[in-house]
Amino acid sequence: MQSPRSFAFCGAAALYLAAVLSAPASAGEGLAGLGVRNSAQAGEGSLSMGTGWPVGSGYVVTNFHVIANHVNFALMRTDRTLLKAHVVYADRANDLALLRAEKPGKLPPALPLADQGDAVGQSVFTIGYPQPAIMGAAPKLSTGVINAVTGIRDDPRMLQTSVTIHPGNSGGPLINMNGDVVGVVSQYLDAQKMYKYTGESTQNVNYAVKIDYLRPMLALIRGFKGIEARGPKGRTSLENLSRRYMDSTLIVFAGYRMDEGRGEAGSGPARRRQSRRVVVAAYAEPGNYDLDNYPKANQVETLSKAASAMVVEFLKRYRGTPYRVLGAVWGHSAEALIGSADDNMARRRLCRKERAQFLLIVDSPQGFDGSNRIVHIGLYNCAKHTQYAHSYNVFRRGPDKFGYEVEMRRKLNKFLADMRLEIGDAR
Repeated sequence: MQSPRSFAFCGAAALYLAAVLSAPASAGEGLAGLGVRNSAQAGEGSLSMGTGWPVGSGYVVTNFHVIANHVNFALMRTDRTLLKAHVVYADRANDLALLRAEKPGKLPPALPLADQGDAVGQSVFTIGYPQPAIMGAAPKLSTGVINAVTGIRDDPRMLQTSVTIHPGNSGGPLINMNGDVVGVVSQYLDAQKMYKYTGESTQNVNYAVKIDYLRPMLALIRGFKGIEARGPKGRTSLENLSRRYMDSTLIVFAGYRMDEGRGEAGSGPARRRQSRRVVVAAYAEPGNYDLDNYPKANQVETLSKAASAMVVEFLKRYRGTPYRVLGAVWGHSAEALIGSADDNMARRRLCRKERAQFLLIVDSPQGFDGSNRIVHIGLYNCAKHTQYAHSYNVFRRGPDKFGYEVEMRRKLNKFLADMRLEIGDAR
């Protein structure tokens, strides 16, 4: 991977929501009154800002780096209406995140996903919110072409494009002339840093995550209904497409509490840390390796119990935010807890029964082969009915007996460290 010093993420424009809501309508007004503050300022907490867009069924797509390390989220429509939202799935590896609006009916129309491959030279555009505290809170359109179907060091997940992007464009849709989304705007090459470290100035080199890497996340949502790709039949002028889609992009504010009208408390004196009351739930299907090492009867129950015991033991030794394990469920008893956080009555009943603050859910479908499997880890907030989740490809190490214990502990540690929820936010 390219050194992070030579390219920059374009999401994380540090500004306060009030500054955008009161942004001047004319460019002649000075910047002094905008209230733009550095996110590192002590005592104020930090806000991250990016672009998002509806993909269907009340879900909104953005970048992982826009929402990382935050638990409170707001979406702003082009008419400056604010909508509360929460994270449903987060994919750090591919820099993707999926939010769910608490009032899905108030979202603008969803955008269709392209079902055809991308081609070099294809005309594309994006609509987003670059530097809104300076350039204004109205959506901006930028055009270009696909320069390459790979990213930095031939990363197959990325598209390179000449569409100009700035801080604030992160998470925006990269749209072809059929009106279908082909990628999610993610990052750009920093020309100044490239010149500093290579002696050459690189201009307008930008990247978007291919839309194919969003589809597995959407496949995890039960009953998800997206918009059918328009394909060539939808091909029209840029003017028509911009009119159609201009109102379908949203500003994503990460770190803003709508109920209190302020940012998260992220700095200043540390609050007293308390144990989080958590129930562990584990569901594990046997992989090829497990079939040879466990009796055929009740394999799911046996493996799930072993997985839950491993997670419980891990939490007892975890050195980050302390967890107090109230109990554990596994196997088919835990299966009903898997899936979307929305309207999951089984989760709510378990939370009430155990008086838990969180459910830590580990779902391990059948492995692909004898050496690896996909593991989904989610932390469900019982008070807010929201979930932070991530999927990992876990490889079995030599000493592992069940499910890849050595690597699973590493993934659990990474998951909890990435999440960084503060106890005060669990109220």
